[in-house]
Amino acid sequence: RQQQHPQEKNKQEEEARGGKKAQREEQSTRRVEAQQEKERERAGRQATAALIKAQRPEECMKHMAVCVDPGVLEAEGGGLVLSALQALESRCVIAGRRVQRSIGWRRSLPGLAAAEASSLESDEEEKPVVVVVPVLDFIAMVDAHKQYSFYYILLYGLKIIGGFVSTVMAAHPHCALTLAVVDVAKYFKKCNSQKTKGQKPSKESGERRLNKRAMPAKVHVSRVDMEEALVDLQLHTSTALRFLDSWKEFADFVAMFTKAIAVAPYKREREVTGLAFCVESEGAGGVRVERDGRGYLQLWQRQLQQLNRVSAEMASAIVRAFPSPRLLLQAYARCGSDRERAALLADLLVRRGEGVVATSRRVGPELSRRVFLLVTSHDPQLLLEHGS
Repeated sequence: RQQQHPQEKNKQEEEARGGKKAQREEQSTRRVEAQQEKERERAGRQATAALIKAQRPEECMKHMAVCVDPGVLEAEGGGLVLSALQALESRCVIAGRRVQRSIGWRRSLPGLAAAEASSLESDEEEKPVVVVVPVLDFIAMVDAHKQYSFYYILLYGLKIIGGFVSTVMAAHPHCALTLAVVDVAKYFKKCNSQKTKGQKPSKESGERRLNKRAMPAKVHVSRVDMEEALVDLQLHTSTALRFLDSWKEFADFVAMFTKAIAVAPYKREREVTGLAFCVESEGAGGVRVERDGRGYLQLWQRQLQQLNRVSAEMASAIVRAFPSPRLLLQAYARCGSDRERAALLADLLVRRGEGVVATSRRVGPELSRRVFLLVTSHDPQLLLEHGS
């Protein structure tokens, strides 16, 4: 036993050392995992911060790419469109698209790009798509829809505006489609000049023209016909249709569209509030109070306007007499009875308008009583309209 005792002691020491080693390895593993978790959280915060920064109005254009089909630039006013896009801070990508003469938008996501080293192919594609429709093609489609039966449209392969929209939507199933018809003013100017010269539209019969297996060179479509096509598209296909009088106007329209798409996420984020009943708008929004006290008067007036049937003029009259709720409470404290307090504001003048059309009235006992209850009552269930 005395000879085995040192061996058992060594064995226990080895087991103890092994247990401590395993414990140290486990602690080291936990530290590594905790460090990795912190790094992931830090990377997530950095990605979120980069994404929020990229959505700000002064930064959002730098992360936009305008994808233009070459057919747009090959048109008569393609140079104007290219110049307008190059003047923006966004990128301009000229490449063939699934729909000819179309324009789309892609947004790079800097947060994801930093984490995954993504390229342009992994950018987020925006829903809006603008398709340029030459004015003569659009006139022919509206004329075919207006004059010819469905049988002749199928027989001679004529295009109608509804079928054209269906083709585009098949290529971009979930897009927000906008058709842009350019040079509308030039078309109607030409039609008016022909009428002035006595050149009337062709009077050939519909069957004779259809036998040519193509739409006639001269068709007559009025502005009313075009507006009816616009209404029909909006009702049945939810497609927007813009009539543009020149290529300069179209170039400005594309630039405006690009800016609107770029800033849209920022505006949507601002509209999201934690409380659904807090409406942020010019008429009923919150009032910002600065550190130097600016904004208190407007805040006090807005609180009074929350009462039913209290106009801005009425609230302004009360605020002029008592610029803060504390001053109003001090005035109530100086009154001898609740009846006197309830009638304190009744004789305040409310002025409306200016000059010779200016009118005036008094606040009245009813509103005076409601304001008194508003600022003095401690009953949360009290109805101001019926309280006493």
